[in-house]
Order: sequence, then C-alpha cells, then structure tokens
Amino acid sequence: MGRKLKSLLVINESASAHVTLNLFVTWDMVCWLPYTSKTTKPNTKFLHSTDKACKFQLVARFKDKRPKEVLLKPQQWMEDRLIRVTDSSCSLEIVEDDLAKYPQEKNECLQKMHRDVEIESRGGGRNLYNVLRLDMEQVRAMSKEEQDEEIRIAFIRELRIWHPEFNDDGDEEVVREVIIAYDILQNREKRARYHNMADYDSGWLSVKRFKAVFWPECETVQQRLAWYERMGLLTLSAGLTIGGIVGVVLTAGFSSPWLATSITGGLYSLQESISREAIADGYDVKKWLLKTGIGYSLAAMPGGAAIGVALLKKSAALKTGEFLVCRVAIGALGGAVPSLISDASKKFVDGQDVNWNKVIRHALFAGAASVAGGMTKFVVTRQLAGNEAAASVSATLEGTIGDQVSEPSEIRHLAQQSASPLAAKSTTVMIETAADFTEKHLEDSVENASPDEFSLDDQGLTQEWRDTVTKAISEEIFDGRIGYISKGYWVSKMIVSFLVNGEEITKEVRGSGKYINIPSNAKKIKARFKVLRLFWRDILKYDRFQKCWCKPYEQHVFQYEIPPIRTFTIWGIMGWEAVMIVTDEHHKETNEM
Repeated sequence: MGRKLKSLLVINESASAHVTLNLFVTWDMVCWLPYTSKTTKPNTKFLHSTDKACKFQLVARFKDKRPKEVLLKPQQWMEDRLIRVTDSSCSLEIVEDDLAKYPQEKNECLQKMHRDVEIESRGGGRNLYNVLRLDMEQVRAMSKEEQDEEIRIAFIRELRIWHPEFNDDGDEEVVREVIIAYDILQNREKRARYHNMADYDSGWLSVKRFKAVFWPECETVQQRLAWYERMGLLTLSAGLTIGGIVGVVLTAGFSSPWLATSITGGLYSLQESISREAIADGYDVKKWLLKTGIGYSLAAMPGGAAIGVALLKKSAALKTGEFLVCRVAIGALGGAVPSLISDASKKFVDGQDVNWNKVIRHALFAGAASVAGGMTKFVVTRQLAGNEAAASVSATLEGTIGDQVSEPSEIRHLAQQSASPLAAKSTTVMIETAADFTEKHLEDSVENASPDEFSLDDQGLTQEWRDTVTKAISEEIFDGRIGYISKGYWVSKMIVSFLVNGEEITKEVRGSGKYINIPSNAKKIKARFKVLRLFWRDILKYDRFQKCWCKPYEQHVFQYEIPPIRTFTIWGIMGWEAVMIVTDEHHKETNEM
C-alpha cells in the first residue's frame, strides 16, 4: 500500500526563535527553493511525516534584527528523528535523537495532526464551525433558535471531550479554540458578521461572495444601516467609474486625460466599498471621502502631464526621441499612481505605519512594469505595421517629424497613452487586493502559556458560567458522530446504518469531510465505504497494521453497540482503496479493525 512513512519531530524550546523546516527533492543540488516548509513557533512542536525521499534543512529566524541562523544544512532524511532546539548563551543549540525514544511526544503531535487534517478536510476549511465539529451549511439552513441550540450542544460536547477538568485526555490549546469559536457563534450579531466574512472569502467566482456584497446577513439595526450606507457608497463609486468610461468612449478618447482620473478614482473607491473590512463592519463615509479624494488627486497627475506636454508642443516640430521620452514618462507615472494611492490611503487615512522606502520601491516597481508593458506594445505595433512603416520611423530618429502634428491628434494620442496603462493598472489593483480569509488565533503569549497556568478562569469566565457548563456536561446526553476523510481522487461515499427503537435507519454522505450524526439511543451501528469505479464497489478489509489484505476478501464494516465519535481516513492506489486511519473523539488512533 505504499512506501514506509518516516517522521521528524521538531521541538522548539527557544524563547524567541521561529524554526522553519524546509524540505527539498533529493536531486536538488543547490537547495534554494523548498517544495514545502513548516514554521514552528517558540515553545511549540511539530511532527512532519512523509513517505517521499527528500532532503531537509532547519533554519531559525528571529523577531528582532538578528540575521537568520542555519541550524542544520540540507541533508538526506533517512529515518525517524527528533530535533530539539534550545537557547544557549550566545546562539541556539540543537540536540538530535532517535524518535522511537519519545513515544508520548510523538503521539501528542500525531493527535494534533489528525485533528488539523480532519478540521481542514471539511467544507470551508478551518473555520469556527469545524472547531465545534459542526457543518456550517447545515447549521445555517436551520432557524435562529435551532442554530443557538445546536451551537450550545456542540460547545458543551467539545468541552467535555477536551477540558482537562472533565477529561484526562484533554488539551488546553483545543479548549481555547473551542471557547473562542463559541464566543463568536453564540452571539447572533457576531455570527452574522462571521457568516458574511466566510461568504466573502469564497472568492469572486462564488455566488456566496456576491451575496455577501449585495445581500449580507444582518441581525441588528446597526448592521442593516451599515449595509444601506455601504450600498450607497458603492452605487456612487460605480457611477463615477462608469461615467468616466462612457465619457472616454463618447469623445473618442480625446477627453481621456481628464476622465481617466474619474475612472481611476472611481475604481479605487469602488474597491474600498466592496472590501472585506467594509463587508464585515461597514464603511465610514469620512474615510471613503478621504480615500476617494486621495485617489482623484493622484490620478490627475498622468492626465495633467499628458495635456501639459501636448500643449507645449502644439506649435513646434515634435522629435521622435522627445515623443518616446514623453511616452515613457507618462506610462511610468500612470503605472506608479495606483501604488501611491494605496500607500497614501494606508498612511493618512488608516493610520498605518507605512515606511517611505517601501512606498518609493512600490512606485518604482509599478512604474517600471508599466513602462516595460508600454514599450513592448510599441515595438510589437511597429513590427506589425510592416517594413515600410518601420523604415520611415527609423529615418525620423535622426531628425524631426516632417509634417506638423495637429493639435487635436497630438493631444488625443498622448491622452490615450496616459489613460491606457492607468485604467488597466487600476483594474489590476482592484482585483489583486481581494484578501483571502485568514482566521485569527490567539496571541503568542496566550498560545504558549504553560499547562499549569491554564484554567477556565483564565478565559474571563464567571463562576456562575462555570457551574452552568459543569452541570450541562454532567447531564447532557450527546449523539454519536461518524465522519470520513478521503485522500484519493476518486468519488466516495460512507454508508451508516443503525437501529432506533427497533427500526433500522440507513444514511449515506458523499465527499471528504462529511459526517453523519447518530442518535444517542441508537444500537448496532455499522459503517462502511464505497468508491466509484464505473460502478460503486465496496472498500475491502485491509489490515493497516500488518499491511496486507484480509482473506477471504470481504467488505470492511465497522460495528459499534453504542453511538461513537469516529473519523475514518481512506486512501490507496486506484482500485485498491482501504481504510488506513481510525481516530476517536480525541483524534487518537483506535486500532480498530
């Protein structure tokens, strides 16, 4: 069923170093670009397992201005290893050992790794609902009252499973995640805000993002008023942008220098009104006016430059060299403007600490890219014009253009050169700044607190709340839950059957990360799996410990007398898929066959 897995456990016991494990392919002689990396924060550990032949490197980086430190140079990874990183008097020290000597630490990391894989395999990735072992889409389809109850039960269940006060196998870090998730989801206003953020992060090709932009979930009057206000700003921004485009078209490009300003300013204000922050918390009118004003002010520079050059040259012979210099300068300015707008808005409106060196670098790079694009377009256009036209252009490089350029055509041509890169760059900026959703976790000081310092009191919870939760945990009867993860490219499904009051019930789900809830009074639970190979076929029984198929060949069925919490992981080569991992509610391997 595949090559043997090897594991590398990195334990970072340093106070401030972030230790990065880089993996390279074996034939990489330079080892500059790793195919994967994992960074371990101070006072944390990470286990990486793979069956691929590879090299690994260990690098430490610091928050202060100390240079990075290479702890281990690239070397072949042949066997299970443990690497411990500790502080010394002047640098970091590493201790290497055989991982087999540390089974407890390996199992703890495996447990967290299984949990991360299970959470991230469900729909929506690592979201707050998955932390509570809930399906976001399923919960959102319920009424508000049903959502409240479902979230409450899930929270109590997860505390019973993970809190050390109620379970010896608990984990403090997981409890923190559970409490944070519950704190947001149990509040309807916060929950609506979170739903809008999740919808927005689905991407522009998703209907959910358009729903978040135009029809967000609003729970309070304040959220609804913020939506109305944002829609008004969005409409105004769209009107400015469309008006500029229509003006350019109707005037055949003659008004481009002026209307390009309207297009760019409108695009930037449009971008702000549909940003992730605006969707989540509404958009302040004062900020919108300031940012739009900055956008219009800076966007006027290329158009003004184009008009100024054209008017200065209207009565004189225009040398080709001068024309090219003007073209390059206006193109560079048009390319740099969106970058300047963005950085100026961050510094003067959002109050961010923007480094001037970065501002200059951003503008220079954007301008250079615009110039490169413009020159490429110029060269290609001349090449396509034919040999005769190319010869004519070449001849004028040594002198002046023979015929006087008329004022309207000169202005129009220079205006088009300023408007083209400006509008194109503005659109690019609007698209590229759509931010991907990143779930914010606790600060390092909280994440890395020692277990002895942890209790429910550290979360700012009252004794009354503690008593309520403790009572609920002791009295609540929880349903079971069976889910599965598919690591293959095939279509798969899980089938679960059970008896309730003597009646047999069968349920099935398709897709990795799906699960089935089992009523608390269910008996004789059976779980099995199928994959689609032209037709549906059963996954056969495989001994994952002895690494062999069980004979005679038969479908792999897992049976339970009471509702369990289990997650099955299936993978294998095409046509020989098998159940390879079975974990319980603590994400530990159950060794069940």
